[in-house]
Amino acid sequence: MELTPVSEPVCLLEDKKSGDKDYYGRLLRYVFVRVDGEWVMQNTRLIRMGVALAYDKYLPGTAYATQMKSSESDARNESLGGWSSCNGWTP
Repeated sequence: MELTPVSEPVCLLEDKKSGDKDYYGRLLRYVFVRVDGEWVMQNTRLIRMGVALAYDKYLPGTAYATQMKSSESDARNESLGGWSSCNGWTP
């Protein structure tokens, strides 16, 4: 599975509810790509696959906090990605 299909546009969306940059000056963006003709947020997709985490420290007040936590819960419950080898460990 490709994370970003070749020749498809990528959309970077700023979260108006949080800061523009992190502590280190890096831009904070939600990444959207077109998959089968629909826009899909890569941030939640990676979390849902079990290869990324939804860090509680940074989620409060963000636009997609609920979706990210739900994606993480689903991945953990289904033992996807890193959750399959962590024996139920929760960060």
